[in-house]
Amino acid sequence: MRFGRKIREPVDTQPGSVPAQVLRQAADLPKEAMADASRALDQLMLKFDRAPLETPIFINSVPKCGTLLLRNILLMFPPVDQVPWRFVSNAEMPSLFQSSGKKFFTGHVVCDVQSTICLKDFRHILIIRDPYDYVLSLARFLFGTQLEATTSLGKAIREHNLQFEDVIRFVITGWDFRSDEFLGVRDIFLRNAMYWDGAGALIVKYEDIVRSLKDLDSHETEGYWRGILGHLGILVPEDWRERIRAGADPAASSTIPQSLGGDAAAQSRRQLTPEEIKLFNRVAPDLRRQLGYADSASD
Repeated sequence: MRFGRKIREPVDTQPGSVPAQVLRQAADLPKEAMADASRALDQLMLKFDRAPLETPIFINSVPKCGTLLLRNILLMFPPVDQVPWRFVSNAEMPSLFQSSGKKFFTGHVVCDVQSTICLKDFRHILIIRDPYDYVLSLARFLFGTQLEATTSLGKAIREHNLQFEDVIRFVITGWDFRSDEFLGVRDIFLRNAMYWDGAGALIVKYEDIVRSLKDLDSHETEGYWRGILGHLGILVPEDWRERIRAGADPAASSTIPQSLGGDAAAQSRRQLTPEEIKLFNRVAPDLRRQLGYADSASD
């Protein structure tokens, strides 16, 4: 059955091994890019009046599926003092959610018993992306950031001159270099997305967000954003379009290819080769169809 748009029932599964060591948004990014993005975001957030959130919200996603884009847009609405400035992991959920007054959370959280219980009273949104583009986006991130000190893949890139094509293969298949395990594309989407099907989140596609930003004045786009904001319990102010444009400003993102540096920016327009697509479909047959991105595994 195709991946649903809304989820209804909780799922009981063991927590997965998420690529947390290489996807710490605030730890592994170039410091200059982070500082510039933080200053830009601070200036944008001073522009608007804000209504307090009554119900806590959680922006969840598969890694590298537009998390910061949606987070930065939605940050234009709630009070700053309701936002903890860090990404949430599965292990941190019980203690972090007890933070006094904090109601706006973001993370890459695997669906397990604990996370399902912790999010049962939250307005929950889950961002997904075409897995083909996820592979390329994550490969660019890994290839373009300074990961040598924290991961075996980073050391391999540096010491053995791994090429971008090698990193793409590892993103598709996963790797297990002793204690440094990284899930392949199939397991990432199962544990971070598809296991959430039935647990209360609104499913949002990254591609739909990007498409809406190109046509913010249309009635269709207005309905799209009113649906997202309404699901999260955010009142829609008259200047909602201005807020969305401000939050989507690339200057406020530290993970766009130009910010990552190295060869990642040069790879920003690359597509998967026929050989890489063949490997993808061997590792994750039918995944794109189940997520609503293709009619068959061969597409």
